Amino acid sequence: MRATLPAPSTVALWTIDPANSVARFEMTYVVFATLKGTLGAVEGALHLDERDPSRSSVTAAISVASLKTGNRLRDRHLRSSDFFDATRFPTITFRSARVEALDSNDLRVVGDLTIRGITHEVQLAAQYDVQADDPNGTQRARFTATNTLSRHAFGLGKRTPIEKSGLIASDHVTVTLDISATTT
Repeated sequence: MRATLPAPSTVALWTIDPANSVARFEMTYVVFATLKGTLGAVEGALHLDERDPSRSSVTAAISVASLKTGNRLRDRHLRSSDFFDATRFPTITFRSARVEALDSNDLRVVGDLTIRGITHEVQLAAQYDVQADDPNGTQRARFTATNTLSRHAFGLGKRTPIEKSGLIASDHVTVTLDISATTT
């Protein structure tokens, strides 16, 4: 009887490059405007199996301390205990539970997102865009992921109405991650 050896692992480890990655958010604000901003440094790792994405995983951490919307007073308020409470909860975390291939470049990444100590399962629509060597010879890959979240589900802000026209800020926040990663 001949023993069958398992196939060699095809999982590659990619490290998120915080200098070239960004977490952006966008929401309706004061009914007629769009509030856009960025969160702080994105760090983490992706274990990617291109042949079998179900063997892939993602862990990420995003700093909220350097949140920016273009208005210092608003940024300070968003970092306060009314919203992110950045002093007590300086980091947003994500840990995947499963990755599903939708086609050759599109993935569904399902996992636990924790904001302000509150954890909910979310689904990210993710794309594996490109893999190439940069000018320094470092192998890089680009990933993007999006989701629309309920800010109230994570305890972010109050429901403050504006007379006759709705809420000051929408409950729905679209988050987009633009990730640059390098092999280790």
